[in-house]
Amino acid sequence: MNYRIDQRRDAITAAVRANEHESLFAHDQLLKEIKYNRGGRFRFFTEGPIAFAPTYKYHRRSDVYDTSEKRRAPAWCIVQGEAVALPEIRSQCI
Repeated sequence: MNYRIDQRRDAITAAVRANEHESLFAHDQLLKEIKYNRGGRFRFFTEGPIAFAPTYKYHRRSDVYDTSEKRRAPAWCIVQGEAVALPEIRSQCI
């Protein structure tokens, strides 16, 4: 799945640094899809609470967000139907 957070990268990283990642839920594309497209492909999808900062896209083996030329905006990584936090992210999402 390739869902992102609909905000500028600097706004996302600022929210993460301030430990206010819950404020990003209103901009999460997957959560919007589930809420507003009730007849769509996620009508039976359920997700547990997300109590951690976005986990995509870190530099390999680090907790530093992408600083490459692409400068990808952070997002939550979904693996086999559930969001995962570090350290699981290192082996499943990178």
